[in-house]
Amino acid sequence: MFSTKSLHNLVRGLRAAKGDESQYISQCVEECKREARSKNLQVKSTAVLKLAYLQMLNYDMSWACFAVVEVMSHSKYTVKRPAYLACSIVFDDDTDVSLLTTNLFKKDLTSKEQFETGLALNCIACMASPEIARDLSPDLVGLLTSSRPYVRKKAVLCMYKVFYKYPPALRSSFGRLRERLGDDDQGVLTSVINTLLELARKNAKNYLSLVPQLYHILTNTTNNWLIIKMLKLFQLLCPLEPRLPPKLLEPLTLILTQTKAKSVEYEAIRLILRVMPSDIQLVKTAIDRLRNFVDSVDKNLRYLGFTLLSEVLAHASPSVRPAIGADAVNGTAGEEQPLQAAGSSDDSTSTRRHRKQVEALFPDLHQKVLEFVEDSDASLRSVALWLLNEIATPQTFPDIVRRLLRFTRQNPASQDFLRSILAMGKKSNYELVGDYAWYLVVLADIAKNRTTSPASHHHFAASSAVKSPAEEVAHQLIDVAVRVPSVRKYAVQLGCLMIDASDLSGDAVHGMLQAAQDHPLHDADDGREGQGPTQPQHLDGIVADSQPPIPEGAPPSDDLIDLPPVSEAFVSYGNIAISARSGSSTLLAPPSAPAPSASSLSVDHGRDPPLPRKRRDNEHPRVKPPNTGGLALVEGKSLGIAPSVVGASAWMLGEFHRHLDPNGSTRSFNEAFTSLLDIASCPTQLPPQVQQLCLWSALKVLTGATRGDTQTEINEYIKLRALIERHLPSFISSPHVEVSERSAFAYFLVDYFSGDAEGLRTTACLQHDDLYPVDTRDQPKVSASEGLDLRTPFFTTAAAS
Repeated sequence: MFSTKSLHNLVRGLRAAKGDESQYISQCVEECKREARSKNLQVKSTAVLKLAYLQMLNYDMSWACFAVVEVMSHSKYTVKRPAYLACSIVFDDDTDVSLLTTNLFKKDLTSKEQFETGLALNCIACMASPEIARDLSPDLVGLLTSSRPYVRKKAVLCMYKVFYKYPPALRSSFGRLRERLGDDDQGVLTSVINTLLELARKNAKNYLSLVPQLYHILTNTTNNWLIIKMLKLFQLLCPLEPRLPPKLLEPLTLILTQTKAKSVEYEAIRLILRVMPSDIQLVKTAIDRLRNFVDSVDKNLRYLGFTLLSEVLAHASPSVRPAIGADAVNGTAGEEQPLQAAGSSDDSTSTRRHRKQVEALFPDLHQKVLEFVEDSDASLRSVALWLLNEIATPQTFPDIVRRLLRFTRQNPASQDFLRSILAMGKKSNYELVGDYAWYLVVLADIAKNRTTSPASHHHFAASSAVKSPAEEVAHQLIDVAVRVPSVRKYAVQLGCLMIDASDLSGDAVHGMLQAAQDHPLHDADDGREGQGPTQPQHLDGIVADSQPPIPEGAPPSDDLIDLPPVSEAFVSYGNIAISARSGSSTLLAPPSAPAPSASSLSVDHGRDPPLPRKRRDNEHPRVKPPNTGGLALVEGKSLGIAPSVVGASAWMLGEFHRHLDPNGSTRSFNEAFTSLLDIASCPTQLPPQVQQLCLWSALKVLTGATRGDTQTEINEYIKLRALIERHLPSFISSPHVEVSERSAFAYFLVDYFSGDAEGLRTTACLQHDDLYPVDTRDQPKVSASEGLDLRTPFFTTAAAS
């Protein structure tokens, strides 16, 4: 039972009430309510102090605001101090009783005791509303000339809050504020520079008239903290005054060569690289000092070095600098906004030269950054990943991908690595990707083996401003396949492998070997859209050791097999393997399959890639509904693919079904069709958006299977048609409107064209020509055919009756 009135006993009792904190705090609040009604202001002050502590624990004390004002009126410093603390914590612009504090503040601002004045200034700086700032600004301006440095220092700092809440006060008090730049007290001078720095972040142009005084302070002070603030302030002013950077050459040279403080050296380097021309010796010296930061054994200094490198490589523009960059180090994200507006257009040439100098001084920067990507320090790892995105080139990108995929094995930050790979791959319309077939394999590897967290699989479960790796993989799979026609046949093969729930044989490995070996990406028409031919190919960058760790509880039959070095490396997808050149790798083999040998993986260039084994007609998996963290399930076993990737794979199969078998055989169409129906039969695991994609793609693939005229192909088509007619009724009864509507349309479309060979040839006409998107501005230009009636409804109520 709470029996005392001190804050000390409240804290002790709260720590002792483990597991029953809520009840104990409720008792304390009731006790405080009784004390707040007391006429003894000493008792009421103790209650306010305890309530302020509970407010910091997220227990509302707004009901006691009037009691706070009462205690603030006490004449004794020790009694009113808890009330001022509570006022600074609880009061805001919407607090009704805050206007009652104005006269109390005026009284304490004129007190003979400097600590009472300081107490009031501290509180005003935390809770001032526009009305309070307006009413108190004359009193605060008067305190700027106080004979007590303690009061002048706090008054200068408090003025920023007043200017922020009541901007007209700045114009009337700017002269007094400027006078404080000549103050003899270092504390007051530092406070003035701090206030000016915060004001300059809002609009630096207003303070160019102070440059002569600021320059005098910079060249005469020995206070490291003051020098740091001055350097930050000049970073904002230099882009607005072209004559200022040359004037700063001498003091910056002295600071950079004589200071022993790393914090001062960091800010000096940052200022030099931001505002100085690149062809002067001082810039070279700054970059050389920057290397000392990057090579430091101290992780904090190394982080600062990487941050500065990020700024240089990001064109020194705050709009593209990483969030974990200099703003985070300096504490305020809004510091550089004036610099962006004033200097972004003039500094581009100088910044490009800085970048060349950095690249010349750090020839091994790519390897050095990769060393710290897997660092246990999350901040250092984040800035290193961002820096990788800036320094990556088409030549180094494969090695970066290989290393990052290897880092994802047992690293808890693997999602960050995957996002970095995907961001680099997509950067500037895939400018780093020289071989799109290789990149498709990388995307498939990420989709099948790397996106393992349940949260990353629910693409359709909830919208988020940041895409998960699975969502980005799905988007890029479709994007690359649409942009680069020459890789569509490989995208289709990958799609087959990713949605096929059957036990794929070694033929799938052979087929992907053939695909990766023979794709003609060097043709002129195979380049990016509107960019001409692709860059030189590089299949050597695929992960040679990309096999992820076996998850806990995995079936013991999935044995790891180490392959001997061969001329191909493989990305392992469970028991599915996809190839690219160089190195060795590991494969997950089926329990009954022997270990593959190097000879069995040879590529036969004289024939088409074999397809996965054909599923028997009666081989339709039955769905079981256990929870798998959002992964698609067939036969109760997770496929390990996010629904968004399943949807992307299904879309590619339907859209580019002509690439399933370019030699005219319908076998691959049959396999893809059956796989799509299998995966669509997982309503408990797939969202309706993915389910409808699978059904619609299955219909498209079915139309592609009608190309043949032989009796065998006609019989195969009839079997497939019977299969879809047997499955579609269950989808028609789906509670999801889109799934039901598309299933019904597909069912009646298949039924309408059912029949003999004539119906087969008629169905083939559905996919005879391609349909291309039409711009909305062009659609009105197309005139309707004569006799075409678009106004009469197909169905009317009168006709139905």
